[in-house]
Amino acid sequence: MKLLRDLLRVELGCHAYPLTFLLFSLLRAVPEALVPKYPVGYDTVVYYAPEILHLHAVEPLELLSKAPLFYLLMWAVRQAINVDVYLLLKFVGPTLYGMMAASFLLFLRRGLGWGEKRGLLATFLCFTQPVTLRISWDLFRNELGMFFFFALLAVVLSKSEHKTALAGLLAALTVLTHEFASILVFIAVPWIALRMGGEDGRRMLLALAPASILFLYQVVPLITASTFTHPPENPRVIRMVEEPLLTNYLSSPMFSGVYLRLVEAVAKLTAYCYLPLLPLAAIGFQRHPSVDPMTGWLCFASYAVLLLPTAYPFYTYYRWLILLTFPISIYAANGLSKMVKRWRLRGAALAAVILLLSLLSGLGYASGMGTYMRDPVVNSYLPPHLATSSMDPSQIDDCIECLRWLNSHAGENSVLLVEERFRGWALVYLNEEIFIAWYPAHHSVENIPINSLSENFSHVYLMWYSVGGPADFRLMYMSGDIAVYQYLGSGGGRGHDINNRSHV
Repeated sequence: MKLLRDLLRVELGCHAYPLTFLLFSLLRAVPEALVPKYPVGYDTVVYYAPEILHLHAVEPLELLSKAPLFYLLMWAVRQAINVDVYLLLKFVGPTLYGMMAASFLLFLRRGLGWGEKRGLLATFLCFTQPVTLRISWDLFRNELGMFFFFALLAVVLSKSEHKTALAGLLAALTVLTHEFASILVFIAVPWIALRMGGEDGRRMLLALAPASILFLYQVVPLITASTFTHPPENPRVIRMVEEPLLTNYLSSPMFSGVYLRLVEAVAKLTAYCYLPLLPLAAIGFQRHPSVDPMTGWLCFASYAVLLLPTAYPFYTYYRWLILLTFPISIYAANGLSKMVKRWRLRGAALAAVILLLSLLSGLGYASGMGTYMRDPVVNSYLPPHLATSSMDPSQIDDCIECLRWLNSHAGENSVLLVEERFRGWALVYLNEEIFIAWYPAHHSVENIPINSLSENFSHVYLMWYSVGGPADFRLMYMSGDIAVYQYLGSGGGRGHDINNRSHV
């Protein structure tokens, strides 16, 4: 506690942090209020909800290798208050966004030495950006990792005499939370420590030792594997398409081997995310030992895909690119501050207009009313707005109804084939005796080796939309926009039918 009081001794009497937390929690709560019953987000329902529910079945050492802190915290909360997992995640989304904003402000104040006004300006500019809100849509582990990362930088750059132990703890918490934030730790903190030099620098490097051991425990199996390792799967889950460790973007159906399509996607994503801020960022660009390594790595990891399109080594380029929102917002706020100082009243008026437009842009994206994020290429990475889930919210109950029908009508030794967007719903609502086989989004079911399933299961079902069902499958049940099909090559495919079909 003494370390924390020492870190925050200037700010303890300041209301900036709770107000920052409250403001951006409320902004992020807008899409949750617009979508009843279920949380917004893709990973939220596809991965987080089922992983939290089935966490008890994972071996501790295996769990430790997957940066499990977020899952453990959510599991502990559910055990303590017995809350529905979807309701829990609806509250967690806004809470994490407010926490990350407050941590970012702490970094600006204590790490960069900015005054309260400029710190609040940068935080407001950053956290009203659609790209920052997109991070909050479903990347909860990433958010929590960045919360610890910004707090870590604030500690490392503070003048406290007792900062080494707290820095070591925050570094370990970051590594236990998310891999991308962990990489930023091992790039930024050693850079700062080397610039410190002397005993302070050596102590700070030593403080990273526990986090380094944890990180090696996570990445060594990944490096030695031929495919990317995911969070632990439920034993009844079958992954139909393995992801290679080195990503070949040109083999993706989205690009179909055409390099210029990849260039177009990277250029469009950059423009939609950052074009409004880039002029201000150019004006306010300024070197700083804590921002330089962050900016350098994020730019390299984002755009290395153009140099290594068939063997990209950093998992996915767009996840790095959207994290550029933090350094770019810092530069943009610095540029806006310079304009206010130089032009005074005119500069203040311009700043007010820019901040108002930024707020309207954020509200429009959070609510879906007035968003400009409507481009088919960009929407492959960023949803058009936040008030949506892995599917349109109006389709969720149809999806659940189809799963309940399967629970009552699926034959023995059955497997349900689903695209990734249906994965989480199936894991939560489907009976345990029915296996689940899934394949990544944007893959066509025609390219999935279904025969391998029909050789091992008596009944192979598919969940898909009720319009445009694939060949070799027969419609079995339909509820609204979602339907269940049965593979004609499976054991019971030709003889099994139903008399009571909803909405067919």
